[in-house]
Parts: sequence; structure tokens; C-alpha cells
Amino acid sequence: MPFALLILTATLLLGFILSRKFPKKILIIWGVITMFSIAPLFTWLVAISYGVMVGEGFAAVAVMGIMFPVIFLIGIGILAAGIYKNVTGENF
Repeated sequence: MPFALLILTATLLLGFILSRKFPKKILIIWGVITMFSIAPLFTWLVAISYGVMVGEGFAAVAVMGIMFPVIFLIGIGILAAGIYKNVTGENF
């Protein structure tokens, strides 16, 4: 569990650094980080903590099954907004 928390913290730090370095691509950066880092790691941390607290492994799987797709779809939306912004040149 500490290893996942360390990786999640490192990718969030990387996201902040890249956001400052490339301000025009901020939505693309955070969309990718949300999909491939925040969604799986944060979901796993929350689900395992909930499963241990409740004492039921199936509850952890259910939480993972609900949280992961929702957060992943949010990441896809952020990424799509960033791509749309770069293609059309709109400012939000």
C-alpha cells in the first residue's frame, strides 16, 4: 500500500511540474495522468482500505468496479477537452 501511495504522489508531482512547463497542454497532461495513474492507484487504495475496514473482499471489488470506470471516463473527458482545445484553438 505505501508503494502505490508513493507512485501516486510521484505522478501527481510530475503532473504539476509538466503543467507549469507546458501551460497550453495542461488538459492533455491531466487527462492522461487521471486515466493511467489516478484512476487505478486511487481506486485501489480506496477499495482496499474499504475492504479491510468492512472485512469483506467482495466489497473492495465492488468499490473498484464502480470507481475505476467513473474516474477513467472523467480522464477521457479531460483529455478530449484538451485535444479539442488544441485543434480548434479555443480558450475555455
